[in-house]
Amino acid sequence: MRLRFEDWIYDGDVRQLSRGEAPIRLTPKAFELLGALLESRPKALSKSAIHDRVWPDTFVSEATLASVVSELRAALGDDSKAPRFVRTVHGHGYAFSGAAVEEPAAPPRTISRYRRLSLGPAVALLAVGLGIIGAGALAWKALRGPASPAASPSLAVLPLRDLSNEPEQAYVVDGLTEALMTSLARVGGLRVVARTSVMRYKDGTRPIPEIAKELGVDLLVDGSALRNGGRVRITARLIDAPRDRQLWTRTYEGPVEESAQLPDRIARDVAEAARLKLTAQQQARLSAARPVDPDAYNAYLKGRYQLARDSLEANRKAVELFQESLGRDPTYAPAYAHLANAYLTLGSVWAGEPPRPMRALAAAAAQKALELDPDLADGHTHLGNTRLREWDFAGAQRDFLRATELDPSSADAHSGYSYYLIVQNRMEEAVKEARTAETLDPLDVRTRRGVGYALFHARRYDEAIAHYQGLVATEPRDVFTRWFLAWSYSARGRHEEAVAELQRAVELSDRGPALVGALAGVLARAGRASEARALLAEIHEVSRRRYVSPGAFIPPLVALGEHDQAFEWLERGFQDRINLMIFINSVEALDPLRHDPRFRDLVERIGLPLPEKP
Repeated sequence: MRLRFEDWIYDGDVRQLSRGEAPIRLTPKAFELLGALLESRPKALSKSAIHDRVWPDTFVSEATLASVVSELRAALGDDSKAPRFVRTVHGHGYAFSGAAVEEPAAPPRTISRYRRLSLGPAVALLAVGLGIIGAGALAWKALRGPASPAASPSLAVLPLRDLSNEPEQAYVVDGLTEALMTSLARVGGLRVVARTSVMRYKDGTRPIPEIAKELGVDLLVDGSALRNGGRVRITARLIDAPRDRQLWTRTYEGPVEESAQLPDRIARDVAEAARLKLTAQQQARLSAARPVDPDAYNAYLKGRYQLARDSLEANRKAVELFQESLGRDPTYAPAYAHLANAYLTLGSVWAGEPPRPMRALAAAAAQKALELDPDLADGHTHLGNTRLREWDFAGAQRDFLRATELDPSSADAHSGYSYYLIVQNRMEEAVKEARTAETLDPLDVRTRRGVGYALFHARRYDEAIAHYQGLVATEPRDVFTRWFLAWSYSARGRHEEAVAELQRAVELSDRGPALVGALAGVLARAGRASEARALLAEIHEVSRRRYVSPGAFIPPLVALGEHDQAFEWLERGFQDRINLMIFINSVEALDPLRHDPRFRDLVERIGLPLPEKP
């Protein structure tokens, strides 16, 4: 089905919604909802009928359906009170209310020839997975037709099943799954979904076509792994995901000691199987691959496993494990890169550590990673994040662009670049980069938050609210989603809704000072000044015992009209280089300060683009 309504085109064949020449980003479920409404037009679909069409094998709440409807409306620029396209039929469901006409079929989609392949050191399981793609490439090419630069295949690596049934080995298999994704992401022309999205399918109970729809991929790699003593064995298969058709399968076995020496040979074999021509630089990179100490690699995998748990305790453990890895092999660049990421997290607003010392450690680790491996995308990403927060904006831009060049499938690199673009007041580009990151890691809460964050700073508050409401429906315990949703509510004058969201976030965070300060700010804006002052006193008391970011004090003081005190805390934030400082041009809560010459002075000293004079 290919339909035009106004200047929008819905193309069911290639699963794309576009406006003019620009494709519009929709999550798979929002796209399926639009297709169902278009197909049934002008008749309304009941909520049960929508559930059967969009979530045939999964129970979802009405809140989830409402969040997907909100996302679709936001993408279409629709208004629920005066809808042009998606109309609510109260007590029943939804209907498509616009006029739609059939469009001529688009040219058939084909798959481009892979252009680039570059692999870093890894273990045998990683190399085996790459061999799968190489051996299956010709079968996939035959299945999808002749090569064309118009489109590229997309792939997800499902979590390898651990046949050892030993819980202490879980980090090995999970880490190898992630390492396999990282290496495959370096294959030119291949989009690889990131770890955080695919790990949700670890239980192995979802149908393959359903996973393909949710992730928006053409190919899946799945398999099982067994590590027994000094040997490893993996059985894996390559699948045409939408059709649930197996293209290729094989079992490999070998000693761990020799495994890290295989990537260069395997990579050349993959290139030959896929009929690729590697550049001289790629050939040199493959030839430079070296063995990695197995114990160092194990500690590194454990560190990645802990870092992915996204808790303060796990993050501290990850630092210890990366340091252990480097103690065994001080030349292993990926361990330095992810150590930098762990240090950056410890210096964030919620971790309770002064940010500048943590960033100094992060910068040193990232720079060491790039000294050892100048083409390591993760090293450039985390150095870019550090430079951005230390106000080296030109350096941050160089690193983010280099990271996306080296690994176009890195959601982290695209997210980091989106934050850089916000800082530079390039808001439309920032939203686009954030949506690109979401496409690469569509189920990761941090990546999805980034879309709302870009919309918030672009002052597209209604879209930000719709986005965050959908995210809260699926991630109700994520405090940062509720925090940013509350900011968006408050910017639209919906202060009591903002208070309710932040009260829940404060509970979930065990009264983290940053969240308590944010709640004080929205309470003050809601006219509840005495409650706001009580919360300010609370975080002042906490600050006597440990570090509290100046950012916790600034919004409530501004909302209470205590502008001189707010500037005192802004000056402390300037000295500490807290994250808030690089975003002060676009945070709506600071608008009452913009007429003050002290605000413009801060902007100039940070090196931000100067705002327009009031």
